[in-house]
Amino acid sequence: MIEKDSFIGVIEQIENDNAFITIKEGEIMRSGNEVVIDLSVAKEEAFLVGDWVDVEYDVHTVQESHPLGIDPIAVQRVETPMKVDDARSFPSFTGTIKEIMEKTAIVESSFSGAVFVNLAVNREETFEVGDTVRVYFTGEIRESNPAQIDTIAVEKIEQ
Repeated sequence: MIEKDSFIGVIEQIENDNAFITIKEGEIMRSGNEVVIDLSVAKEEAFLVGDWVDVEYDVHTVQESHPLGIDPIAVQRVETPMKVDDARSFPSFTGTIKEIMEKTAIVESSFSGAVFVNLAVNREETFEVGDTVRVYFTGEIRESNPAQIDTIAVEKIEQ
């Protein structure tokens, strides 16, 4: 049985389909802070050195070496994580989480109705349906249903 976990990191080097990543957040940091992964699991993505990525992997495949080796299940580019205090100068809105799918939520707000929000930008918080959140974003809203934004930071707000 596959036991999944994930981490956030920055691509430092790419050689063919292999990416050398410095780990920034995740339980895997207990084993090391660098990992090499096979990017071919995300054929539709074009990765560049400097990209921040969220890597999902099978915890039973961690190879204790330097750098660490793993068998990735999924790799996706994520926005550069920003602390909430640093994001306060960006546009924001408050809403309630109505649905969570993996690391994306649908947040209902009076600002723009239903909005897709990337929860992966805040790995320190556990979000649940019903939570009230403040969402900081770039200011651009892509018209769809729900609307789409580039999430910069998300914080849970106590009511």
